[in-house]
Amino acid sequence: MPGPLDVIGEDGRGVVPGWIAPIGGVDPDFAQAISKALTCARADCQAYARHFSWDAAIAQFISALQPLPDPPLPHEEA
Repeated sequence: MPGPLDVIGEDGRGVVPGWIAPIGGVDPDFAQAISKALTCARADCQAYARHFSWDAAIAQFISALQPLPDPPLPHEEA
């Protein structure tokens, strides 16, 4: 089951390739994780979240679609 690490990554800098700004806090101590998260720039968090919009999800889904092969033709009977 996906969890927070699947979105914010183990270092709190996300999982989107090329993204380097911190967007969350990861720490076994929940209070420390909150403290780390509160230091993140809101604009960075908002920009990162756009990678997970419905439009982004639809684009990812459509890019994975493949056409079905043509069905085999029935054999002609003589």
